This record gives sequence, C-alpha cells and structure tokens, in this order.
Amino acid sequence: MATFVSVKLTLLSLVPLPFLITFILIIGKKIQVLFKIVQKNFGAISDKVQENIYGIRVIKSYVQEDQEIEDFGHLNNTMMESNLKMVRVSFLYVARH
Repeated sequence: MATFVSVKLTLLSLVPLPFLITFILIIGKKIQVLFKIVQKNFGAISDKVQENIYGIRVIKSYVQEDQEIEDFGHLNNTMMESNLKMVRVSFLYVARH
C-alpha cells in the first residue's frame, strides 16, 4: 500500500502555527507576570501574620486588634483578586489547548 503526502494540505495545516506560537508566548508572559504578583501578595500576607504573632502583646496593649483585622482583610482581598486574575488568564491558555 502506497502512502503519499499532500504538500498542499501539509502547508495549509502549518498556517495557524505562527499565530498559535504567538498566542502561547503572550499568554505565558502574562501568566508569569500575574504569578509574580500573586507571590508578592502571598509574601505580604505572610509578613503581616508573622508581625502579628510576634507583636501580639503590643497589638493588645494598644487595642489595635480591629485595625489589624481590617488590614489583614485588605491584604486577603488583594490576594484573592490577584489569584482570580491569574486563574482567568490561565484558563484562556488551557481552554485553547
């Protein structure tokens, strides 16, 4: 049984390749930037928790519990928003494959 390769079909199937590579590079770069933001926000939350654990006596003596809870809530919301952005962009990447 003889097999043959259609040059026309082969070339036609390669047409979307440059667009696909460009898309992957752009989305990959965007995911990398967003991941760094998520990591930075995670570090900020970790620092805040560590500060509060070590400084709990000071926080209590100056009655700053409510302020610390509010500050942590802001950090937590920022972390959640950055995570959701990264997940949305990652979904674009995964949905295309």
